[in-house]
Amino acid sequence: MKKEFWLLFLVLVVFPISLTAKIDTVHIPSDNPPSIGNINILVQAVIDSGKLSSTIFELEPHGYYVLSKTITVPKGEHLAIISREPGITQQTAPPQIVWTAKPPPAWPDYIIDTTRKYFFNCFGDLTLKNVWVLCVDELGDRVSSCIIFQDDLSDPDGRRCNFEGIILDYFPCPPGAGGTVTVNCKNFRGFFKNTYWKNNSRC
Repeated sequence: MKKEFWLLFLVLVVFPISLTAKIDTVHIPSDNPPSIGNINILVQAVIDSGKLSSTIFELEPHGYYVLSKTITVPKGEHLAIISREPGITQQTAPPQIVWTAKPPPAWPDYIIDTTRKYFFNCFGDLTLKNVWVLCVDELGDRVSSCIIFQDDLSDPDGRRCNFEGIILDYFPCPPGAGGTVTVNCKNFRGFFKNTYWKNNSRC
């Protein structure tokens, strides 16, 4: 009886541990001008590896990140971008995400997104924590952009977003968008905590 008891005990203890998913953390260095696109490069590499949902991307406090293209979250996947809790000094401020300056028309779209319509185009789920999304380019010019959640008919549960400690700043929405955070899906579950819409217009 004792043998069966200990065998059952080991199954109950070890089996749940084996089901715990391993979460990797990728630290993304701040873009130092003239470099751009560190977020794009590292997020795309993890998407290509098939490990997006088991990865957390951590930005530097007071970091500066310049998007070169829209980040598209594939269906069935979850993108999580976080930073540490902000402090009371400039060096501990939330990291900023901005757009690249619009390039010459001759630049191919696979290098630079010339439309800059969406910061994040989500066919999956998105978590942002302690991040400042500033709707300007690196020259300080305002950009028409938004964060959009799109329908995926094969997923009846719809899209989910979890925004905590976020600043959504200086957003004018592009034509056809429904707001700074555009919901273009039948089912949407949004969690917003300490999220600030600042200096927005027509949103």
